Amino acid sequence: MRRFVLALLLALLCGQAAAQFYLPFRVRQNPPGTPDPGPAGQPQFIQNGGNVDVSWPVGVNTTSYNFFWEANDGSPGDAVFGHTTNSTSITIAEGFWFCYANRNDAAVSENTCNNWAPPPTQDLTVYWNAVGGDVTGYRVYYGSSPGSYDQTPGNGFTAGQSLSYNFSGLTGTKYIAATAFNAAGESGKSNELCYNFTTAAAC
Repeated sequence: MRRFVLALLLALLCGQAAAQFYLPFRVRQNPPGTPDPGPAGQPQFIQNGGNVDVSWPVGVNTTSYNFFWEANDGSPGDAVFGHTTNSTSITIAEGFWFCYANRNDAAVSENTCNNWAPPPTQDLTVYWNAVGGDVTGYRVYYGSSPGSYDQTPGNGFTAGQSLSYNFSGLTGTKYIAATAFNAAGESGKSNELCYNFTTAAAC
């Protein structure tokens, strides 16, 4: 705009001769400002073995994310700036606070925080009847689906000559079975017990 005004002043001062120096009027278009990133949504947590997978909504007008986390007991966690995806994975056994913000070249949104805590665990003692004959001991197996166990054959939890075994620290639904063994080998699995350690109830 200043260039246009200057040309008019030259024309007024110099008359017709000023026309030969007149520059065409041109409006300078500044690039539009980058809008602020949208507000951060709530992070979500999924326990995945020894990790916790964290995800959050894709931000509006967002090019990357800042996040940090800290254990519930106050132990330091980590801080990441300019993370380019809307998810991460954290390896931690205890609970933690997780906070993140949307960001772009113009600004950073307010932090949004959420807490994750491991689901409560329940102890369970399973019992079985004695098996006749020459028995060295008993083994116990468990898994997350019927007939499929986390322990390979011969590597179940050994209960010795006891007719019971106590489980602790497990979560979710587990299918449990017992075997008897001696020097000659191992028996087939007993009937299964289905138990949900999180809700403390039989399936």
